[in-house]
Amino acid sequence: MPTRVHMLARRPLTPEAVAEFVALPTGPPAGDDFEALDAELARRGWDWEHELVCDSFRTQHGHVLCSDDQNPFGQTDSRSFLVFGELYP
Repeated sequence: MPTRVHMLARRPLTPEAVAEFVALPTGPPAGDDFEALDAELARRGWDWEHELVCDSFRTQHGHVLCSDDQNPFGQTDSRSFLVFGELYP
């Protein structure tokens, strides 16, 4: 029986989106408190994403971003992931 794939997000990867994602660990850090993180999201044009993947962000390019840490900005030790879909057996 084939595995069905249900997509959570479908957005093309543009050079700008990739550059922004790759620069996350080396960029200026944002504070860990809610106000500082919220200000960084607003500055970037990002939003909180709780509907598709809990505790994640939606980038200005429409990608869902998850991170090992709550704050992916300037965190060289933290892994971040762009979420494109989810598999259901």
